[in-house]
Amino acid sequence: HRHRDKGRNIVEMRPILLKGHDGPLTCVKYNRDGDLLFTTCRRGRVCMWYSDDGERIGTYNGGSGAAMYVDVSFGSDKLATASMDQCARLWEVETGQELRKWEMGTGVRCVSIA
Repeated sequence: HRHRDKGRNIVEMRPILLKGHDGPLTCVKYNRDGDLLFTTCRRGRVCMWYSDDGERIGTYNGGSGAAMYVDVSFGSDKLATASMDQCARLWEVETGQELRKWEMGTGVRCVSIA
């Protein structure tokens, strides 16, 4: 919700409650349009949410270690995850299908889509 105060645009923010993780969050990432939110947690779960109301859309399953980081492509069609199970993964956002897995030989803490 926006309103003007002394010529400035003020955005009122409200908290979003995300129910679905059973461990501490390690990363929170919005997509480019700001309508989707992606989260990772120490228990290995990667989730996608509607950012306006916090409704969970889905969960990406595949890793066995703590999920540390997530990045989403410019068009919001691909998702990359980094995990302490020594793998980085590429996912199709809409279907949740794992498209590729890279075994790195050590825990993966960060990943990025260019």
